[in-house]
Amino acid sequence: MTPSPELLIVGLTFSIFVSFTRIVMTAYYNDNYIKDPSTQQYLWLVPVRDLLIPLEWLLGFAGQTIRWRGNRYRIQSGARIQKIAINGGLIRRLKEG
Repeated sequence: MTPSPELLIVGLTFSIFVSFTRIVMTAYYNDNYIKDPSTQQYLWLVPVRDLLIPLEWLLGFAGQTIRWRGNRYRIQSGARIQKIAINGGLIRRLKEG
């Protein structure tokens, strides 16, 4: 079943409105709070980032390692976590606990 042309126009209009609103909000917060001069040239990337975030979130379920506060951990069966230390290019596993 294909959507009607009117529904496609409404969806496209809504998407453009949301993208425009996100760009304006980002520019506002940058100008009033963050004050980073380089942000203005990258405002066009805000909608691209919004499209890529769900993909990054889903890919988080595919791996068995996580990085948290500069440390790498491996998630094992039984909801156990094992710290992985990188030493001279070789990976050495340290048992926690």
